Amino acid sequence: MRQPAARLKVISRIKTIVVKHHFNIGKVDYSDWSRAVDQQTSTLLTADDNAFEEGVRGLLCQLKSSHTKFYRSDANSAMPQHVIGATLRSVLGIGAPRWMFLDVFDDSPAACAGISPGHLLLAVNGTPIAPPPCRYFGLANNTM
Repeated sequence: MRQPAARLKVISRIKTIVVKHHFNIGKVDYSDWSRAVDQQTSTLLTADDNAFEEGVRGLLCQLKSSHTKFYRSDANSAMPQHVIGATLRSVLGIGAPRWMFLDVFDDSPAACAGISPGHLLLAVNGTPIAPPPCRYFGLANNTM
């Protein structure tokens, strides 16, 4: 069910929180990002629930950080840095987007596995892994 007033409140709160508290590892211009939010707001207010969530995720994708995500109340809210004890950043590596470890917390699962900042995440349990493409607003991927 679409609730434009509630959605506007969510979008405004996200914008405020990002500008005040986001760790800008991707060197994002917040003025440009805020304009993108403003340009998408009217569409997001009237979109169906899935399109609204995807649109918000797309805006957050532009922030180029693994630790910024839009969670629904019924979704798994465990953040990557809490699960593996590390933060990741999408980088262009060997011609393809890859996840690079930025911070690895002491005594975390990542540290116990021998991972250090700068290492690339290539596979999980033998399955190749890469950052999802950032298809929103004309971006080809979320690499920097």
